[in-house]
Amino acid sequence: MSKLWELESALTESQGITKNAKYIDTLDIQSKLANLAEEHGLAEEMEEALDNVRVHLNKLQSAIFECDEVFNDAVREEWLNGEEDGD
Repeated sequence: MSKLWELESALTESQGITKNAKYIDTLDIQSKLANLAEEHGLAEEMEEALDNVRVHLNKLQSAIFECDEVFNDAVREEWLNGEEDGD
């Protein structure tokens, strides 16, 4: 089994793992907090805090997807090395 094939397989597996990042669900938590804040007259303040949660959730998802680049870069490097070696 070639190193390139192994790295391509690892990339595919990594993508299968990281795709779960888009399913990170905080809606239930956000909803409960929004309802609780509303009951106590703090809806506006909580909305600002929850906006911050959404921003950081997006950043977290992006960071998780960036992990695929470790494998993608290795595949690219191995492919280029193969080209140089005449494979």
